[in-house]
Amino acid sequence: MSEVETSGAVPTGNMGLSPIDVVSRMIYAFGEGDGEKAAAYCSEDCVYLNIPFPPATVGRAAIAAAINGLIDLAADVTTDVVASVTDGTTVMNRRYDTWTWKSSGTPITLEVMGHFVVRDGLITEWADFFDDGQAQIVKHLEAAAAASQ
Repeated sequence: MSEVETSGAVPTGNMGLSPIDVVSRMIYAFGEGDGEKAAAYCSEDCVYLNIPFPPATVGRAAIAAAINGLIDLAADVTTDVVASVTDGTTVMNRRYDTWTWKSSGTPITLEVMGHFVVRDGLITEWADFFDDGQAQIVKHLEAAAAASQ
């Protein structure tokens, strides 16, 4: 995501940016481990669905707290967007989110499909879809390795 410009103040509105640029900047801030900056690209009433984990998170402050809660569990988080498409105010991207958990030091890479709606320069709807089975496999392998020692 090196082509994404991230300098300057945390946004409060991004009317001059395309929807795909708003989403790209938010994902970049997420990968930097900055929940407040990432959530600043969301509207005050944004709805975030982290599927397969219910329930929805609603509102900029709650989204910042949810992101920070996840980031606090990780020693490192990286995001790699491999494809993005847009149709009007809708943006979809395919990306790899790699989490290295503090508890185990084990990196887990999740293939994520993100769906976003951007209005007036802010994300109003955000849904991430991924297979939790990927994370569960690593968890079981770690447990089996620990038991065999």
